[in-house]
Amino acid sequence: MAPHLGSGAGQAIEDGHILAALLAHSAMTVEALPLALKVYDEVRRPFSQKVQQGSREAGMLYEFISISDDVGNESNALSELDFGGALQRLFGWTITGSATGDHQRALQMIEECIRQV
Repeated sequence: MAPHLGSGAGQAIEDGHILAALLAHSAMTVEALPLALKVYDEVRRPFSQKVQQGSREAGMLYEFISISDDVGNESNALSELDFGGALQRLFGWTITGSATGDHQRALQMIEECIRQV
């Protein structure tokens, strides 16, 4: 994963917390392990893909890749306000985001899956 959002270590801890909760569930059996991994993937993959995309966009901003090569054309240049706004948009979720919803959703999903087995 690209490092431009600084989210790798935190995301690893969140992922580990959710996976551990699934594997430690009181109804978990060896036969249900594939279900736990499937639930984990369904819950966490969309988030990880969102972080990867945001990290890629942040890296492009940091390297000014979105700025036109035509330096003399000021209408194509990214203004400081645009740059700051783009960074706020990319980092905004880090302030308000939480893995609690994913944790609860994963536990609900595994309980439903185990009941159906």
